[in-house]
Amino acid sequence: MKNSYSLHELLESESFQQYVKRSDVQAVEQWTLWLAEHPEQGERIEGARKIILGIQFKKKSLSMEEIEQAWTNVERSIQERSYSYPFGQRSYYYSVIAATISLLMVAIASWWVYSASYQMNIKTDYGETKSLRLPDGSEVTLNANSHLSFDVRELIGRERKVDLEGEAYFHVVQRSIEGLRSSFNVNTEEGGTIEVLGTSFNVQNRRDYTQVVLESGKVKFKTETKATTLEPGEMIEYSKTTQKVSKKNVQAEMYSAWKDQKLFFDDTPLSTIAILLEDTYGFKIVFEDEQLKTMKISGEVTAKNLNTLLQAVEKLFRISITRQDNTLRFNSYEP
Repeated sequence: MKNSYSLHELLESESFQQYVKRSDVQAVEQWTLWLAEHPEQGERIEGARKIILGIQFKKKSLSMEEIEQAWTNVERSIQERSYSYPFGQRSYYYSVIAATISLLMVAIASWWVYSASYQMNIKTDYGETKSLRLPDGSEVTLNANSHLSFDVRELIGRERKVDLEGEAYFHVVQRSIEGLRSSFNVNTEEGGTIEVLGTSFNVQNRRDYTQVVLESGKVKFKTETKATTLEPGEMIEYSKTTQKVSKKNVQAEMYSAWKDQKLFFDDTPLSTIAILLEDTYGFKIVFEDEQLKTMKISGEVTAKNLNTLLQAVEKLFRISITRQDNTLRFNSYEP
């Protein structure tokens, strides 16, 4: 064993995976002794262990239709080529082709499993947030009802990228490999890509709408037809439906306050807060009085728990909120 291992080497090591999963006694003894002799590697070992155990892997498999189609193509190819060979050579040719195809199918299956084992999927339920450190050292806080996915090998490589559905706050670290800067891209479900240059920013990606608010550093928001650079304190909004991109100056900290269990409103209509409650907590909102939708407020609300949030909304808007199962009904306040 070597004196030092990179994160990539640990994740690819079969014996290290056996040690983490406690599936092989010899591997457990070997790595336990090695770690005792190399305590300075403890943090990296722990990081690799959490990656292997802490996140469920997305499993992939070849469908029966794909397998049958592959064999159909092979048989057709053999029939088309066999006419030009004498009997003895044809038999040998069939044997070679069969062996080659068998190896090819094994290689495809092995690649499929190998690729799937590094695919990470982190999801949050309604009303839940999660904070995590990515394999490259970047930090992400995932808001409720959100989904982050990535390939571990890409995040420790030169072209880092993640896919986001929902909302998340990113603090991306700068990395270089062999003197070249490692890029970092956030791909959104609604069609935009955020190219990051080492920075902190908030991304909201819901209902055909993407919003990026930059706190520090620099990012570039790219669609199929346009690229827009953001400076600190700027927000960009993109509609997948209209394909329009708009940019304006904002107080950036207000848009990421949710990670500290706070919500800031700036002349915000009740209809927008209703959407927030639906997307974050999974409620169905019913307005008993349609005029309530246009009511607006400015201020700060503590969102440590749902009851506190609903009480604050009632007080600020002077309305009554009744809850029945998964439905919230907004009505005018009656003293």
